[in-house]
Amino acid sequence: MMNEHDLGIIRNAVFPYMDKPITCIGDSFTHGAAARPDIPSYVSRMAKYLGTTPRNTGIGGATIAKGEDDRDFIGDQIRDVKNQAVITIFGGTNDFAANRLIGTVKDPVDKVTTFCGALKYMITNLAKQNPQVKFLLITPAKSNHAEWRLYDDDGNLRKNQLGNTFVDYVNAVKAVGSYFAIPVLDIFNAGNYNPYLFPNLSLEGLHPNAAGHERLAKTIAFKINSL
Repeated sequence: MMNEHDLGIIRNAVFPYMDKPITCIGDSFTHGAAARPDIPSYVSRMAKYLGTTPRNTGIGGATIAKGEDDRDFIGDQIRDVKNQAVITIFGGTNDFAANRLIGTVKDPVDKVTTFCGALKYMITNLAKQNPQVKFLLITPAKSNHAEWRLYDDDGNLRKNQLGNTFVDYVNAVKAVGSYFAIPVLDIFNAGNYNPYLFPNLSLEGLHPNAAGHERLAKTIAFKINSL
């Protein structure tokens, strides 16, 4: 029979962040209620897989890069995020739709008008506010929504007004993650969330329904527990 010490070792291995503070930053995928108020997002659903209830700062329609339109800037969510064990940043769909500049990993950390610069701004400032934190970047997911469709009728990747494809924003997340040696969860390429293949997981080809959020919760929580 296992003693309390052995059980504690197992508990810590299964739930390394039990009762520890975690914050999830993002857009409507993270917020959840922005799409359907009656469907809890993946964030609250992760509690049973993490042993702690993460804080959700997501805002529907928000973008990684700051623009001149009325969309919220995801970077504004970081101001009071302090002393966290884990912070996730999940976004990019709205940047594609809103024609945000991508930039490069060479962009300075104060250049928040580019996707790469804004990610660097968030990460560097969050690192100062959370000196012991572990980050997880999450790429945007595939979309079959009328306004955010991944492919055109001929099966080619659609481009926004800047000539960027959805994949360009996915690759930008991965490039910034590599720049900072931060793990990236590639939901786009390997998240088992694809409205083309599994329309039963989505409300309208973009936002997850209850089953979609539950699938994302398991996938993201598993990655967090491995950090």
